[in-house]
Amino acid sequence: MTKLRLLGILIIVVSACGVLYTQEVVTDIKPFFSNSLNRNMSIYVHRPVSCTPESPCPILIWLTNNGQYASDWNEFQSTLASLLKKGTIKPMLIAIPYAVVGSSWYSDAHLYVNSSMWGNWSDYLVNDVVEWLEQNYPAAKKSDGSHERGYWLIAGFDMGGSGAARAAFRRPDLFSGFASWAGDLAFEALPLWFDWVQKNETNGFRYSFPMQFLTYMLGQYAAVFSYDPASPWKGQYPLQEGTGAVIDSVYNEWVKYSPSTIAREYFSTSDSAPFTDIYISKCTGGVYWSSAYPAFWPKFTEYFHDSLTVWGVDHTYSNANFSMTSVLTWASNSFAPLITREHDLEICAPEIKIINVTAFSRWRPTAQVRNLGRAVAKEIRAFCSISDETTSLYSAQVDIDSLATLEFADVQFPAEWIPLLHKNYEMLVYTQLPGDENSQNDSVKFVLAATPQIDDFENVLHKWQLQPGWKQTADDYFAGKRCLAFAPPTSGAVDAWIELKAPFDLSAARSAMFTFYTKHSMAADDAGLVEISLDAGVEWHAIGAPCNGEQQEWIKQSCALDDYIGPDFASVRFRLRFVSTSGNADALWLIDNAALEVQSMTGIAEQGEKSPEFCTLDDSYPNPFNSTTTIAYQIQRPAHVTLSIYNAVGQHIVTLVDERQESGEQSIRWHGTDQNGRLVASGLYLYSLQVDDFNQQKKLVLLR
Repeated sequence: MTKLRLLGILIIVVSACGVLYTQEVVTDIKPFFSNSLNRNMSIYVHRPVSCTPESPCPILIWLTNNGQYASDWNEFQSTLASLLKKGTIKPMLIAIPYAVVGSSWYSDAHLYVNSSMWGNWSDYLVNDVVEWLEQNYPAAKKSDGSHERGYWLIAGFDMGGSGAARAAFRRPDLFSGFASWAGDLAFEALPLWFDWVQKNETNGFRYSFPMQFLTYMLGQYAAVFSYDPASPWKGQYPLQEGTGAVIDSVYNEWVKYSPSTIAREYFSTSDSAPFTDIYISKCTGGVYWSSAYPAFWPKFTEYFHDSLTVWGVDHTYSNANFSMTSVLTWASNSFAPLITREHDLEICAPEIKIINVTAFSRWRPTAQVRNLGRAVAKEIRAFCSISDETTSLYSAQVDIDSLATLEFADVQFPAEWIPLLHKNYEMLVYTQLPGDENSQNDSVKFVLAATPQIDDFENVLHKWQLQPGWKQTADDYFAGKRCLAFAPPTSGAVDAWIELKAPFDLSAARSAMFTFYTKHSMAADDAGLVEISLDAGVEWHAIGAPCNGEQQEWIKQSCALDDYIGPDFASVRFRLRFVSTSGNADALWLIDNAALEVQSMTGIAEQGEKSPEFCTLDDSYPNPFNSTTTIAYQIQRPAHVTLSIYNAVGQHIVTLVDERQESGEQSIRWHGTDQNGRLVASGLYLYSLQVDDFNQQKKLVLLR
């Protein structure tokens, strides 16, 4: 699976500079003819009066729920006017096309797809509606007058949410992002619906009336996804009449229309156009949310979120109640900036500018540059520097020949960098363009958090190259929601590995240890091995004790590397390998939170006079802990003492001690809370002791 990194856009909010937009919004109700449906249609357009041919606007297409008219969403007009008056969003057009096909909200639904039952509703959206809007309204365009997807978003509620997803995946050249509130996005949740029908319909599913409304609603899907004019429902139900048993052939046909299926195919293609934003909300309350929605309905969104996470697709996932303010705020933040200058470059960056890197690994900085000017940008130079509190540690530059309006350039700086301490560094990325008129967005500072963690296996396995049998799983894990798993893909003898793509530089290490958490179920001749290579993978050597037998609880496995540190070990590769000679088809090896725990010679040298004779920081006990742990330390003379807790990326959690203390042994308990007394999440934490110039850190693990 190719991971597609979505484009994070740094938006300059005009209202922050004291500019408020004209707040008057008018609603146009326009008829037009749809060639795709061969019928007259209508469309509501909520239009700020400030949107003119001289000041064009981006466009949000809003898709209604089944049985709802565009007039049911007229509150968009007052909400848009109010937010424009406050200056919290940018002007936009909101277009709501007509979408009703029958009188029954639970059985008459086209689901915004092309079907024999209702006609070509997908074509209606991506062809007729978009073309009509571009011809009749001042839609923002590229400098050459062509369509710019960055100025178009599509979103909706319930049926409209899944329809928006399908439309965006079908025509990514038209839309740069989509949003769904309470949409049926992942048909992997359909078995929960089937189960509901099986439990609530008397004697299983039958064609006779009356029936539960959720059984009727399956008729929407049957008519669209498995059309059958001979059926009373105009479609094949996926449940066997009388027994309610699932008919796999029909269910599999439905799954082809699932946005999750379409997304899987889309993101598996390396040249697929990225989206600026994907927003999905379970939306279990608020306006338009009905108590008639079944308890399982949020699972359609939750499962879609889980899939996007596994595929490494950036997106926003929310459980907030629905509001029109949230819709318009999302859209305003997701549209591409309007072109206002001849020459303007932007460094694109996410809102949270923290980059996690594994200490002692070779790492090459990357950045993304966008041309926000009208003119083609030429002679661009991008720079990157990395430093700590006192010293410049890295510097590199890249030249870009040219960049067209609203186009992106992915920049990879030529030199590698190796963080030699577990600490935070500062990375600055900036550009130089002759005649650049806007200096506000052409430089970005990032925090580089160099930590022991190699992989927590929460996201796609992009750091690894792997053989069959290795995968992520959400069935069990030590922390987070996923872990790495190996299960034999075939019967017979097995020898399969997963290897880290990047080597580690241990030439400046004073001591090192490869660690991970594991549990496993293996036969006597099965073995889970940790191996290293010093010659780019030609030969491999096992380190540490192998994993074998039964281990039903998570334990920490540690493999000492003290024989592989020093000047001769500048490129050390790691892999995990499962070997079975008997072909144990039931074998299972789970791995989580792989880390490389290194003590650096650089770190020791920087400590100078900070000798252990002056202070001693003991191991916390218990560690791991689930409610309270005790941290003990000793100081040899009176001094000011600070003892603080940090998370794995170096963010401060709580200060436990900040006072002058007398010499002697001291201890304090930490109850797993932050500075405000709130419980913190499970995970890896650091406790840091600062006594005058002495500083020492150790790790602890909190398990809820």
